[in-house]
Amino acid sequence: MDRRHQAVQNRLGRQHDWRQGQAGRNLQAGTSMSQLQEGARRFDLGQQMQAALALPGMANATTQFGLGLGNVHRGLDQATINDAITQWQAAQNWPYRQLDAWGNALGLAMGAGGQVQTTYGS
Repeated sequence: MDRRHQAVQNRLGRQHDWRQGQAGRNLQAGTSMSQLQEGARRFDLGQQMQAALALPGMANATTQFGLGLGNVHRGLDQATINDAITQWQAAQNWPYRQLDAWGNALGLAMGAGGQVQTTYGS
């Protein structure tokens, strides 16, 4: 019986040792996992801080880009306005240019020679 008792004791001892080893491995795995999670959290926090520090520069670049687009639109609007003014002035001065042309034609036909120029418009 003593031999049987010894075999049971050995088996229980091995099971106990295995459980202790397993518990140690689980503890190490848990510690490693928590260290990994903490490292990942710190990395994410670092990434967020870098992004937060970059935001003012990005906002400035976006503002400058927006202002540049505004300048382009303003330039196009001004060119459109200038074109409309030029066309309006040409329409306003058209009768005077016609009068000058007829005056020159009559002057040449009557032998007066030369050209008559008015101060009206372009």
